[in-house]
Amino acid sequence: MERQETTLRFSDGALCAQSGDLICRTAVYGPVCTVVWEGEAVRLSPIPIELARLCRGMHRPRFSDRMCVGGAQLNVGYHKRGSVMKDDRLRSPVKPEYVEAIGRAAYTFASCEWQVAWSCERIQPGSLRVLVDEELTAGKIAKKFIDLCRNMPKSKEREELQAIAQRFSELVPVRNAILHGKPCTAPDGEQRLSADKIIEIGDLEAAADDFVECGSKLNEIYYRFLNSYAPPLAK
Repeated sequence: MERQETTLRFSDGALCAQSGDLICRTAVYGPVCTVVWEGEAVRLSPIPIELARLCRGMHRPRFSDRMCVGGAQLNVGYHKRGSVMKDDRLRSPVKPEYVEAIGRAAYTFASCEWQVAWSCERIQPGSLRVLVDEELTAGKIAKKFIDLCRNMPKSKEREELQAIAQRFSELVPVRNAILHGKPCTAPDGEQRLSADKIIEIGDLEAAADDFVECGSKLNEIYYRFLNSYAPPLAK
């Protein structure tokens, strides 16, 4: 069976004007629920936020129970405290600690991938729209990032970015093995995902560590170099 990667998408309502100095942004990652989060700037800020600022108590985006469709605000009916939940999800035989490890791996890769997308935008303005409109897979995003870094003017920072781009490309198959893993029962009777082998919690934690390490290195050079990078004019 051909393996397909989840694409990175978001709707045409990616930016919706709000009153005052707030904007709301719509983010969609493949077949998941659309959410809207609010930021404090009037320009589209890079995601993830500069990691160093989190240690200084910076205001972070908060999720809302509103969805933006064609400029209109809609309630999407998220579970609220005090309401009744069916708990059907608990019928799945997998243990919570394994699910938590899968979720952390998925989130940390998404964060790293989005940092890559914004780095592409800084290197070549307009790249982000291409990544989104063409619904590029993680593998294609990695290739584009490698190509963009290769075509930058020679510098120490370009070499750093090329190394990070290569590392991100190597991590894409790791992500795919997790997100496209097949449910199975391990020899010890535990429910697991499997790819070329059974994926254990240790494998998921190691993958999440690698995703965060890659994203953190890129986040650092983004704010040290790419944030003020001026792409050379096309000849």
